[in-house]
Amino acid sequence: MSKKNLLEELIHQKPQLHCRTDGTDGIRVLEADVYNWAIGDNVLKWLFDKMDSNWRTLETGCGYSTIVFSISETEHTTISPFREEHDAIKNWCSERNINFTKCKFIKAK
Repeated sequence: MSKKNLLEELIHQKPQLHCRTDGTDGIRVLEADVYNWAIGDNVLKWLFDKMDSNWRTLETGCGYSTIVFSISETEHTTISPFREEHDAIKNWCSERNINFTKCKFIKAK
């Protein structure tokens, strides 16, 4: 599947990648609750059009943009507090043979 087609699938499928927490300082993830807090489709398309595989990128948070960075094969680092979200992104990419090995996921509070 072409990179452009992968982007279109992401936009049309709108996978739910984000967790909800219980609001305590311990930040316990309520795994049954998964949300879609995606950035806008036009932003994703703009990012995709501007990406270069030679870029090194850094992101706080993770989600659709992380997938776009992976599709574009940038050397990308994402820092976010929830391993569950990292796993959801990796699973979505793996199911579509998107190589996310250049993406480093850092779990941080």
